[in-house]
Amino acid sequence: MQKALIHFWHSAHGPQEVFLPHIFHSIITHDIKINGISAELKKTKGANNLANYAKKATTKQGANLVVFQIDESSRDVYFELSKLSKKGIHGFYYFTGKTSALKSF
Repeated sequence: MQKALIHFWHSAHGPQEVFLPHIFHSIITHDIKINGISAELKKTKGANNLANYAKKATTKQGANLVVFQIDESSRDVYFELSKLSKKGIHGFYYFTGKTSALKSF
C-alpha cells in the first residue's frame, strides 16, 4: 500500500513529516453524471482545442465521457469529433445558441 507524506509546518516542535496510508490520490469531482457515468463539460469556440480538452478530461480528470459546448459549427469540428471517437474517446456535443438536443460522437 502506498503512503502519503503529510507536512505539518505549524507544529509546537517545528516542521514535522508524518506518513499516512494513501487511501486516494486526489479527490476527483466531475461536472456531471449521465446515467451514473462521470462526464466533464468543456466549452470551446471551434475545432482547435477539442482534442486537448478531451485528453485532459479523460486522462487527468478521469472522466468516462466528454460533453462539449461548441460555439461555431464547421467541417473541422465534425472531423475532430470523429477522430476522438476513433481514439476511443466518446461523449456528446451541442452548439451554443442552438436548441437541438445533445448529439453523440
